[in-house]
Amino acid sequence: MNSAQNSGVRLSYTLSPGNLFGRVRRVAFRGLTDEPWAFLAPLQPPEAQTGRPRVDDRKVLNGILYVLVTGCWWRDRPREYGAYPTAWRRLQEL
Repeated sequence: MNSAQNSGVRLSYTLSPGNLFGRVRRVAFRGLTDEPWAFLAPLQPPEAQTGRPRVDDRKVLNGILYVLVTGCWWRDRPREYGAYPTAWRRLQEL
């Protein structure tokens, strides 16, 4: 098993020896580390004064990264990253 760290996103992956092109066989996503989050946190929009409270931005960003890194469907994301429509909508807003 190999580990890679790219822009603060930790990944673990296993390469199969029978794989001719070295494609990644399994990806385990572990989320955004504290260092890049410290850089991104001030860039988040401020809390709204009215309406529903905003869902945790770090949780939603980790959910977006999970889908982009693993290639899974939005509905197949783990529930720990919140509702998939929220993550999809925030990705569209970027």
